[in-house]
Amino acid sequence: MNRLSLKIDYAFKRFFITRPDLLIDFLNAVFEEYDRIKVASLEILNPELPGEAIEDKNSILDIRARDDGGNTINIEMQAHFRDGFAKRSAFYAFRLYITGIKKGEDHSLIPPIFSINLIDFDLFPGVSYHRCFRLLHPTGNVVRTPLRLSSLHSQIFRGGAAYPETSLTIKKLKESR
Repeated sequence: MNRLSLKIDYAFKRFFITRPDLLIDFLNAVFEEYDRIKVASLEILNPELPGEAIEDKNSILDIRARDDGGNTINIEMQAHFRDGFAKRSAFYAFRLYITGIKKGEDHSLIPPIFSINLIDFDLFPGVSYHRCFRLLHPTGNVVRTPLRLSSLHSQIFRGGAAYPETSLTIKKLKESR
């Protein structure tokens, strides 16, 4: 039986949206390493982020969700390197960040934003399959904001010595494809 690769946007979105239990397991595997949060349930949201004005650029995310803790999560699959990838990733995350509250609301109400990029190319040298990014002050201190960007190399789904499996979730995802 032929299967569509999860590197294809349609297959990636359909796979995770129709299997929310696997999406939750995947997110928990990602979050256990750096964020120590546990997702129990998810609400899939409209992936379109329109600009404020007609001439502003719209953004259409692969998967946009909100978990039971109020965290907003963007999950993107990027099969090929493209110039501007890192800037686009930051643009999506910051767009989610600035739309987190409405006019008149206190800034303390901005929900945590997690932007997860599954990439199928080497963006960073080294063998770490998961890189987590936060805002950093030039002194080296982490700026306390509820914004996290993660990049995971998609080879974690294939296993191998360079990207060892770190969770039963990855094995479960591979078996369910």
